[in-house]
Amino acid sequence: MRRIYLLSLVLMAMALGCQKELSHVGGPDPIPNIVTPDSITAHLKGNIFYENRQPAAGVTVKVGAQSAVTNSNGYFCMMNAALDKKIGFSNC
Repeated sequence: MRRIYLLSLVLMAMALGCQKELSHVGGPDPIPNIVTPDSITAHLKGNIFYENRQPAAGVTVKVGAQSAVTNSNGYFCMMNAALDKKIGFSNC
């Protein structure tokens, strides 16, 4: 019985001894700095080829909401494609 009493006393001391540290008191949270992309438009054109150097006909090229399909020579053309000025990628 004494062990149970001692154990409960230790657990209570641990529970009451822990206090949450407050790092920010009062006032609203700061507004995060939201970075928006530098948008530009461009005319894109080019050719898509297979690894064996043959033109890839019927391939869909997508940029944002726009898309173009390559012709029999693998050529595509996209007018006024919306791009981010600082970021570019290719997904093959």
